[in-house]
Amino acid sequence: MQDFVKKLVGLMTKEDLELQNNSSNTALCLAAAAGNVEMVKILVEKNRALLTIPGSQQMMPLYMAALFGQHATVEYLYNESKGLRDDGWNPQNRGWLLQTSVGAELFPFERGSNSGSSKKANEAMQLLRIIWKNIASKPKKEIDDIIRGPPDAVKKDDRRLQEKLAIAATSLATTSKKSPLKLLSVSSPFNQSLTV
Repeated sequence: MQDFVKKLVGLMTKEDLELQNNSSNTALCLAAAAGNVEMVKILVEKNRALLTIPGSQQMMPLYMAALFGQHATVEYLYNESKGLRDDGWNPQNRGWLLQTSVGAELFPFERGSNSGSSKKANEAMQLLRIIWKNIASKPKKEIDDIIRGPPDAVKKDDRRLQEKLAIAATSLATTSKKSPLKLLSVSSPFNQSLTV
């Protein structure tokens, strides 16, 4: 499989590798999420710019690898990402990476060990310090936004249903003399406040 990917990537231009699918993901984003380190290496060797092209919901390839707990891929991508200082990285997506990495236990913290994992723990602590320094300098509201992560996108179908519910609530309100918002809060399957 690796030879096939290498040959295929060899036939492509750098620009070809930057193409994004309908979800805005590059081939690197998908390989990172899948944890295919060899494919990730082949893609990065051909086009380093892929490291800074965000995919779906503005998620960086390194973040996607962390999100899916792909330890080896995270390590490789982090080492190639210039300490998260190259283009594409900002305090918000560094915060998402920190939160996800800690949640996925991607930082091995072994105390009192002089093994290779101790070296990894030191590198992880350096990463945490860089990320936290950037986050801690932000106003409280920005820190809260970083910790919450990206908002869930409202699908078009959900919007249409919400619009239909709002119209129905308005219609019911005019006949029953109740507030449309009270009707919606009772009848809405989303348990959301909807404005009419």
